[in-house]
Amino acid sequence: MGLPDGASDVRGIWGSSGANVFAVTAAGQILRFDGVEWRVAVTAARPLAGIWGSSADDVIAVGERGTILRFDGARWSAVDAGVEADLHGVWGSGPTDLYVVGDSGLILRYGW
Repeated sequence: MGLPDGASDVRGIWGSSGANVFAVTAAGQILRFDGVEWRVAVTAARPLAGIWGSSADDVIAVGERGTILRFDGARWSAVDAGVEADLHGVWGSGPTDLYVVGDSGLILRYGW
């Protein structure tokens, strides 16, 4: 039940259940645990720092230089953050109320 080869320095973790857990790494990997094993779901171009979801099919990962990735239950897509700052954390009260925090006290609110 260990991490995949090459995966280390986990910086954030979130799950909708014990059989659906996501983690982000400093190497830009998004890992997914299916209740049995961890797998690399995708590797971003930049290091990632935070992850949060409103459900199993709505997950957001954030990282360096304004990196935001969104999972729709099938695939990960890049989202334009509108900033180049490093992003460190993400949280929301639901799928249309999302907060992202970054360098120098930056707080962004998204309402998709």
